[in-house]
Amino acid sequence: MPPSDSMPIGVFARRSGLTPHIAAARKHVPGLPQGPHGDLLRTAVDEVAEAVARRSTARRASVPGPSA
Repeated sequence: MPPSDSMPIGVFARRSGLTPHIAAARKHVPGLPQGPHGDLLRTAVDEVAEAVARRSTARRASVPGPSA
């Protein structure tokens, strides 16, 4: 089940059990730049990892854009 335009990658990761991919993403977190873009990515990795552990498919509160 690949991600699609209608399914955010975080939802895909949680539904697919992509824990190894989250672990791989965490290895790259220290190399992310300081500033808003790096902060956004660090937050996303942490929140998606937590959601995967909880097996949650709820929308993350920090997702940018409309909440619809």
